[in-house]
Amino acid sequence: MRKSALLILGIIMLVIGMVGLGEKTFERKQFYWANAYGGESFDYATAVAVTPDGEVVVAGQTRSFGAGYEDVWVIKLKANGSVKWQKTYGGKLFDAVGAIALTKDGDVIIAGDSTSFDTSAGNAWVLRLDKDGNIKWQRTYGGKYGDYARAVAVADNGDIIVAGYTLSFGAGNADVWVLRLDENGNIKWQKTYGSRDDEYATAIAITPEGDIIVVGSTFSSGAGDWDIMVLRIDKNGNVKWQKTCGGKKMDEASSVALAKNGDILVAGSTHSFGAGNKDVWILRLDRDGNVKWQKTYSGPGRDSAYAIAITPDNDIIVAGETNSFGAGNLDVWILKLNENGNVKWQKTYGGESDDWAAAIAVTPEGDIVAAGSTFNFGTVGGNFWVLKLPPDGSFPSISKDSNATITEPSIQTSNFKVEISSSDIEVAESWASVQDSNATITIVKASKNAETSTYQQTATASQS
Repeated sequence: MRKSALLILGIIMLVIGMVGLGEKTFERKQFYWANAYGGESFDYATAVAVTPDGEVVVAGQTRSFGAGYEDVWVIKLKANGSVKWQKTYGGKLFDAVGAIALTKDGDVIIAGDSTSFDTSAGNAWVLRLDKDGNIKWQRTYGGKYGDYARAVAVADNGDIIVAGYTLSFGAGNADVWVLRLDENGNIKWQKTYGSRDDEYATAIAITPEGDIIVVGSTFSSGAGDWDIMVLRIDKNGNVKWQKTCGGKKMDEASSVALAKNGDILVAGSTHSFGAGNKDVWILRLDRDGNVKWQKTYSGPGRDSAYAIAITPDNDIIVAGETNSFGAGNLDVWILKLNENGNVKWQKTYGGESDDWAAAIAVTPEGDIVAAGSTFNFGTVGGNFWVLKLPPDGSFPSISKDSNATITEPSIQTSNFKVEISSSDIEVAESWASVQDSNATITIVKASKNAETSTYQQTATASQS
């Protein structure tokens, strides 16, 4: 009897072992989708991030839900695009989100601005949410005039770096403004960087050494009208170098990403160069700010880049909008470039009305998540539009190949001198109302007649 029991136990253990071994060789299905989320008014997404387990956090503004005229709206999506939770944050007036970042423990950092608290001119506004969307803390930062947060990143030690611009402090009309906060929102330091006219920061990234790369635009220095501005500052806010890049007309930066070798990828738009009225402009700088290459990508119309990201295999993903190609007036435009800026593929996504991408993220597997707005799909008035695409960008019916003209213009780069100052800003607790929202969700299979269905494309990958 004892031998029989041992034999049965051995068989059970063997089966369990085989099942465990088999799990490592099973294939899992990966779903790609294009979903619209919205209410009966205007809702538009401005930021997106992907968690390590494949969930998607998307944020923007809503006029369909919330407590005021326009509230911050955050939706957390499961990997298949279904809603895990959705909440609004705001007061009675205008509240906006410029960017979001995720902490190591899954918290969501929101950086934006608000006119609902403290001053009608608007203050920078930072909120820390837990992984379920509950507020841990919320604070405003600013002075008597308008102060705005447009970018946020989390340092390895948990500090929160916020960048934007201020009208309350600094050397000129508007100056770049960078704040370093601890994990509880207390200021470690904050400094302005600017000159006689206007400077704006639109994006930041943190290097492995802890330096902070700030990109934006300057009207004070450079070759012409507005020029792209890039600053490298150390962890204490001291400038290591500062550069401008541009031509005689308006050139502006919208996003930045860091390559594995330390190179700096800047995405923006140019009126000075290229083939169209306004062109996508991508620059690759080395760690010292020297231009390795820079190219424009365009058609005959107006084309803009709003976001850039690096894939696991070092390719470059650029997202924005185009009215040179596609199905409608404005379409989402996504390009995949190799590390030298050569196009691997380029596609538009959309319908007959306006669609655009404002933010992009790449999963560890190389999938692409783009977030923006659509007037073609979903409810009336404009919806969040979130697309999860495979590495080759394909999605039946809503994607079209485009054929951008690529140029390598001769640009002017220069060093410039900013004045650096710190000031006594006002920091205050804010009291945003938090409300659950109830978005209508449309799973989009786009076609010329904007038909919707529950189509999902699948891919397979080995399960670890």
